[in-house]
Amino acid sequence: MNKNETGKWIVFAYGAPDHTSAGLPITGDAAQITANIRIDGAAANAVDDTNPTELEDGYYIFDITATESDGDNLLLSPSSTSPNVIVIAVPGAVWTRPAEFNNTILATEAKQDTQKAETVLILEDTAEIGAAGASLTAINLPDQTMNITGSLSGSVGSVTGDINTAGGTIKNLDGLDTEQDAQHLITQELIGNVASGSAALGTNAIGSTNNVAMTETLTYEATHTTNLIYHILENAGNNLDFEYTVTLQREGALTGVVWTGYLGGNGDSIELQFWNWVTSAYITEKTLIGSNGTTPATETISSIAAYTGTGVNIGKVRFRFFSTEASALVATDRLIFEYTIVQDVLGFVNGAVWIDTINGVSGTSDGIGVIGNPVDNITDAKAIADNYGLKRYNSYPGSELTLTENVEYYEFLGFGYTFDQAGYKVTGTLIERAHITGIGTWTDTGTRPVYRNCIMGASTVPPCLMNNCGIGKDNGTLTFGSAGDYDFSGCQSLVAGSGSPNIVATVGSGIVNIGNRGYFGGANYTLDNTVTLSHEVVGGGGTTITTGGADVEVRGTTRSLTLHLSSDEVVQFVGITGPITIDGTTTAEVNLYGVSSSVADSTSAAVVTDNTVNKTNINAILEDTTEIANLNNVSAAEVNAEVVDALDTDVYPEPGQGAPGEEITLAQKISYLYKAWRNKTEQTATTLSLYDDAGTTVDQKSTVADNGTTASKAEIVSGP
Repeated sequence: MNKNETGKWIVFAYGAPDHTSAGLPITGDAAQITANIRIDGAAANAVDDTNPTELEDGYYIFDITATESDGDNLLLSPSSTSPNVIVIAVPGAVWTRPAEFNNTILATEAKQDTQKAETVLILEDTAEIGAAGASLTAINLPDQTMNITGSLSGSVGSVTGDINTAGGTIKNLDGLDTEQDAQHLITQELIGNVASGSAALGTNAIGSTNNVAMTETLTYEATHTTNLIYHILENAGNNLDFEYTVTLQREGALTGVVWTGYLGGNGDSIELQFWNWVTSAYITEKTLIGSNGTTPATETISSIAAYTGTGVNIGKVRFRFFSTEASALVATDRLIFEYTIVQDVLGFVNGAVWIDTINGVSGTSDGIGVIGNPVDNITDAKAIADNYGLKRYNSYPGSELTLTENVEYYEFLGFGYTFDQAGYKVTGTLIERAHITGIGTWTDTGTRPVYRNCIMGASTVPPCLMNNCGIGKDNGTLTFGSAGDYDFSGCQSLVAGSGSPNIVATVGSGIVNIGNRGYFGGANYTLDNTVTLSHEVVGGGGTTITTGGADVEVRGTTRSLTLHLSSDEVVQFVGITGPITIDGTTTAEVNLYGVSSSVADSTSAAVVTDNTVNKTNINAILEDTTEIANLNNVSAAEVNAEVVDALDTDVYPEPGQGAPGEEITLAQKISYLYKAWRNKTEQTATTLSLYDDAGTTVDQKSTVADNGTTASKAEIVSGP
């Protein structure tokens, strides 16, 4: 893709393992596919082409604007809103070519053709001069004009002044360089790194290795330009063994080497070899024969895929001149390693650095950390991610990741891998499907990390979001490390049997809010007075809470609820549970609602309000219900018998001391009449007294009066 020019980017959609078409191309999904693009590692932006155009067999294509391609490195991260559909860019990242790259190639090829034509003319002239047979030796010709029709034999050491000609001035005579040749040099510079043949690109050697003791004139750098200045290798002791080396860019694949130079040692054979990275051996691709001449020739040596390194040797190429002839000599003017770009669909898939600590490789070179060549440690993985501006990692099953530095605002994806936080910050980081261990911290002004579908072992987490995680792996304690908000959704116990995972929140200062929603299984909380806990249980085992002064509300269904209280906290239960046990020296307020099997309160001073329906309540209700039901089964004979029994069998005590009430039962009224008839009475001029059964104490009395005309008695009042 050319920089700052419009282009196109292909993506491929296929079914995830849970899809009905797992591993197969997904068609008809264009409207659900979108993509973000990162330019030189900057923030992601949505591609202007909202949805791609479908090609065929799961392939789709986005139109990329000039603005979106205006960077040296581009990363495309496509996705689909369709469930279980994975979309990858093909390739995931590209290094852009300069603007007008293609036009530059065409222009360079035209200049190269012009130069070749001019070079042919020069060579023809040179041949004509040599054929004339005449010679000039040691001639000093100051300020003279001469026509040379013969030939010059020998050599011209140097020309330090200008040579004036009718057609202009020759500024320099060094080999074949003239003022006109300066144009050739410009052309050579333009085409110096452009390969010929079928390959799209070419590059220079970046190093060399002299494998035997021999004479070397200049270095490999002399081969970077076509200028007839040679890098010369001369045999020593019947041995010539020399390598030119290069490392291609990550997507590069060698297609061949173009060599320009001459070979000395008349009749001596020289082998041109490549190192085969698959068989670990040199392979001879061409054998050339030396001569006595020094006229340069150009040879193209073909390559195969095995000559380009992979893995830790990604992109490496070793090209060798080898001979055991006595007089072998290699003079190289120009050496070009031709290569093509292989679109790597197995690169940073999903914009992620891929980690496999079991079968991966170490290092940060190009080609390491891609899906087909994962890196084997988190330190190198982070360096690779930072180098490419990536923020996502994908770990292979069985990998063990131990942090060696902070990883803030990253994504860790994968399945079945271990993630040891090792005391480093995970601010704003998503960790998915990992076995979490170690201590994680955060920057408390940042975004909380997210643990999704993880297995929580013995670990400490900062304020976080936790979705669908299992707690208590290997009976490990989950500890909350600092003040802040902890929000759980759909989590569950991993402790088998009747046990419960331990969850500890005793940070000592600040405010800790814990919201555990949709929980399954038992839980054993240890809290302090900084905590407010909401624990919602869909289906729970034994739930034990040592409050330490925390305010707590438990909602839902549990096997049992045990509350260890220690302060003036407020604790509330709403739901269905087995036995509720409450203890502690405390003045806490405890409110219980719903259904329980029993409530056992052994606190010293807690105010426990039991509004639950439990076994004791239910038994009393059942007894009353039975008695009421029995009333509906009384016959007339039974009623008559009860009346007779009340009148003829039952006995009633006499009323005690006190004033008779205005509204009393018939039985009470009869009792007062019987008492007044039976017991001792006394009457004076002013008082009527009624004694008890013993005749010693006045139980009731009344004031009486008689004026000789009218006798009166006041209302009975209490004695004595």
